[in-house]
Order: sequence, then C-alpha cells, then structure tokens
Amino acid sequence: MPSFPLVRWLRHRPLHFVLAGFLGWWLFAPSLQEVEVREPVVLDAARIAALKEGWVAAMGRAPDAAEMRALEQREIDDEILFREAIAHALHRIDPVVRQRLLLNMRFLDPGTEVAEERLFQQALELGMHRNDLVVRRRLVQIMELSLQEGSDRSAPDAAELARMYEQRRAEFALPARWRLRHVYFSADRRGERAADDARATLRLLSGQDPDALPESARGDPFLGGLSLPLLDERQLAGQFGSAFARAVADCEPRRWCGPLRSSYGEHLVLVEESVPERVPGVDDPEVRRRLESDVLRERASAALARAMVELRRRYGVPS
Repeated sequence: MPSFPLVRWLRHRPLHFVLAGFLGWWLFAPSLQEVEVREPVVLDAARIAALKEGWVAAMGRAPDAAEMRALEQREIDDEILFREAIAHALHRIDPVVRQRLLLNMRFLDPGTEVAEERLFQQALELGMHRNDLVVRRRLVQIMELSLQEGSDRSAPDAAELARMYEQRRAEFALPARWRLRHVYFSADRRGERAADDARATLRLLSGQDPDALPESARGDPFLGGLSLPLLDERQLAGQFGSAFARAVADCEPRRWCGPLRSSYGEHLVLVEESVPERVPGVDDPEVRRRLESDVLRERASAALARAMVELRRRYGVPS
C-alpha cells in the first residue's frame, strides 16, 4: 500500500535536523510556554535490579557504588527524554517508529489486511510504543539530537582549536614505522635447527642480496611475503608477535639483524626504511578537521547537559 504523503515527507533526511532544531527551540523558549512541572521520575526496586543484572551480564561483575549511580542517572535521563518525546507526539510522526510498530503488528497477525494507518493506530491504542525497546531508544535519540541542535554551530576559533589540540595531542601521534625485508626459517620445517641456520645465513649476508646466496641458505617461503610495507609496532606485533615487533625497533637501518623469533620461527631482518614517530600540528588538514568536529561535538554535549538540568528540575530529579 502506498505511503501517506506526510510519511513520505517525514522520510526526507534533512527534515530530521530541521525538526530537531525546531523542537529544541520550542521546548525551551520561555516566551512560548510556561515551565510545567511533570510527574516525578522514580526508579522502583525492580527497575534498579534489572539495571544491575544487565551490568553483571555485560561486565561479569557487580557494579560499584559510583557505577550504579551512573546507571540509575542514565536510566532516569532516558525516561525523562522518552516522556518528553511522547508528550510532544514524536512517536506519531517519526517514520522509524511508525515502521517498527507496523512490523510488530504484522508479526502478531501476519495475515492482517488492515490498512497501514489503522494498523498504526491500533499499535498506539495497545500502548506498543511505550513497551518496545527499539522505539524507546529511537525517541530518546531524537530528543537528544533536538536538545543538541541549540548549540553554537559557528566555526571554532584558533583558541578553541588549540585547547582541544592540547587535550588530544597524544591521539594525533603517528607511531614509528619500518619497511622490512626478511629471510625466514620455519620452525615447522627445521625444528631446532631454525635458529642455527639463521645465524649461519646471517654470516653470509654481509653486503649480499639473499637471492645471491646458495639455495640452502636462502630461507623458506613465507605466506605473508618476504618484503613488507611500512608497518608500526602494533601492526608488526599483530603479524609476528610483540617480542618480534619490539626487536625490530632496535635493528640498525640497512644492516641485516637477527635472528628475531616470531610465532612462525626465526627471521633475519633488513630495515630498508625507518620513519620516526611524529605528532602533526594544528595546521595539519586532517588534524584540523578532527579538532573542528570535536569542538562542535563538545558544544553540542554542553547544550544537552544544560537542557537536561532544566528537564530534571521539571521532573523533580536533582541534578
């Protein structure tokens, strides 16, 4: 059955942001409505127990006092946002909620021939929107977005970028990397001889290409190849083990070193290129892009936090 024009209109993605921005303005514009005290939000014992059980199932241990307080606060905030969404009839106009409820109704009665609009109304009459976890999360998400839309969206200035850069400097560090060539001696093929064979080949490798050595001294084929691109310590550890990766950092560039042991056997390693660790500055285009995004996200989080203080007050919840 074709969708109603309103539903097709609401599925237009840019409209979601316009709707969220308008909703946030409408909710908190003092000139439009008086502050109304809502029914207080209180978590009963069963709900608190469910929160604790969920934590234990996910973490394998009971939450401590601070973690439990955080769980309860998050649950209260979600309940507040959910109630606000219902109060402003967002469950009636959001296309995702609509499709979820229609799906639920058709699951209950696969053979139904009831029109979409009537089926949707039946779902609402049954209170299905209040008990479906997906619907609840969706409505909470819409409310959070709407409250964040009130934040300052102007371009961050130099001071804001510098402050954020100092907070996140360590995250921008580019680790040292090495481009390697190696000769491999398989522990499966050679057993205890692998290390001795590697040492014997190392003595022959001084100034020579491994391909110029006698075939008996060339090592074994390696599935990952004998020439490796620039890799950092974490990437090397993922392929060869942490001990191998740490040892590569001590190898003198352009000189064969080893044997270095990996989980596969023994290796003679030639560091063909070594790129030292560096920390790009604020002017690096990628760093700047990430900083600008982080500043805007921080502003949005602050706007949400301010709005939640007001909402908690309306619902009789101390901040």
